[in-house]
Amino acid sequence: MMPKRFDTWFYAVRAPENQLAACDGRETVDAEWIAPREALDLAEAGQRTVIFPTRMNLQLLGEAKSAADAVARAAARRLVPVLPQVETRPEGRVLVLPPDAGYGAVAEPMERIGG
Repeated sequence: MMPKRFDTWFYAVRAPENQLAACDGRETVDAEWIAPREALDLAEAGQRTVIFPTRMNLQLLGEAKSAADAVARAAARRLVPVLPQVETRPEGRVLVLPPDAGYGAVAEPMERIGG
């Protein structure tokens, strides 16, 4: 899919009230505090670009009932390196995540990812 591989890390912490999100102007150029479901809805509507690994983690975050619940769920998860595989199925090529990665059954159509 891409000539380069990336290691992507996601962290779950509870931010203090009135936390200011600051960008460095290079790696991040804009920031906003929004709910996971809102970010996914904006991506689905084409108003935001949310790459596949981020979308998978936003879906997990959206299952939490609160910030404390999100942190507790993250702490309870077993860390598993996720190396997606491409499979050819009758419906076409799909990106598949390992079943032990904790994302459920994922078979993402390659057209949705850009491959």
